[in-house]
Amino acid sequence: MAVSFWEHKARIAFKPAYNTRPANYHGDLFVPSFNFPAEEPKEDFKKLPWMKIDFKTSPMDYLDTVLHYCFDGNTECDFRVENNGTHPDRWYHAPWMAYPPSGREPIHGLTMERPTEPQYFGLKDQKWLQTWALSFYNDFGAKTISDFWEKPWEPALKDDVTFPPGTVSFKLLFTEATEDDVPSLAGSKEWLAAIGKPYPPISKDATMEEAQTKLDEVLKPENRGPNPYPLRLIQVDVMVKDTRAKCGWVFGTFMYHKDQPGDDPYRKLVPMCLQWGNDPGLTLEETWTHPDVKNHKLLPEGRPYLGWLESSCAASDPKQTETTVTQTPHWFRNILYRDPFEKDVQTSLDYSMQLLMGLYGYNQWRKDNPPPDDKASK
Repeated sequence: MAVSFWEHKARIAFKPAYNTRPANYHGDLFVPSFNFPAEEPKEDFKKLPWMKIDFKTSPMDYLDTVLHYCFDGNTECDFRVENNGTHPDRWYHAPWMAYPPSGREPIHGLTMERPTEPQYFGLKDQKWLQTWALSFYNDFGAKTISDFWEKPWEPALKDDVTFPPGTVSFKLLFTEATEDDVPSLAGSKEWLAAIGKPYPPISKDATMEEAQTKLDEVLKPENRGPNPYPLRLIQVDVMVKDTRAKCGWVFGTFMYHKDQPGDDPYRKLVPMCLQWGNDPGLTLEETWTHPDVKNHKLLPEGRPYLGWLESSCAASDPKQTETTVTQTPHWFRNILYRDPFEKDVQTSLDYSMQLLMGLYGYNQWRKDNPPPDDKASK
């Protein structure tokens, strides 16, 4: 099918990374997995291994089973999924994540997450720290992403997005914290990343807005030096489209801890919490938190230990970053996957932050490159 010059420009912007390889880095580069399947798997989602487990009564078994599914064949290739010899056609990335400055860097495809403020992890943590992440969708969800971005220049926004049961997404989160900042990080897996670091460092008294402004300045390619910087694995998030959950999804979180058994840093993860709803009554009946979270001292004293008071992926909204206590009932509703969070939102993205951030990148590109017939841009 012939495409216009503007549509061709969109295909070019459908790129693997925002910035180029650092001058002093000569290793492998990120290769996006965009070779999406033409149809959903023939496999019955009810036969997936976690579907045999009741997440309410056996949350740790459920989490461990999902994590093994996500890591199988990926730890051996350092999550360069194009080299996964065990499951070569299981894992895919979401497109349009490379256009904005906070988008994918070229070594591992990491995108910038919210920075963490001083003492977020504990008393030894005395500075603002960057967080970068890489996410994946399995083959059950890949067809939905492919349909949404079938035309890179025209996302499919007419209908609500609905991922099929069996869809799994997981995210690896890396921090610039060292074991001096967070002692439990000793021995964590390190990745090099082509990112920038502000100099002088961000003041520990800076507000979140001030810190983000400083970071935005060093995201420009000319401000990213010739050397990559080391980041360390600190957290893994998983989300599973499970028909038994009230909102259609089950969310889980792991955190790295040096005292976990084994030698593989990818396996030294503590299952922190599991959510299958938003606990609208604030009763924590739809949330499980590992009883040893406090003993592991993964979070500072005085900070709520997960559950609805800490955070909820299912309750997040793209237009807000903070929630007051009085707003809690509104934010922690159980919303079906096909329903938008707010009434004035036209399309539901079925809890996909990857599609949301891809849309953000696309809209930024469209603003910078308006189509010829876009009268509003003239």
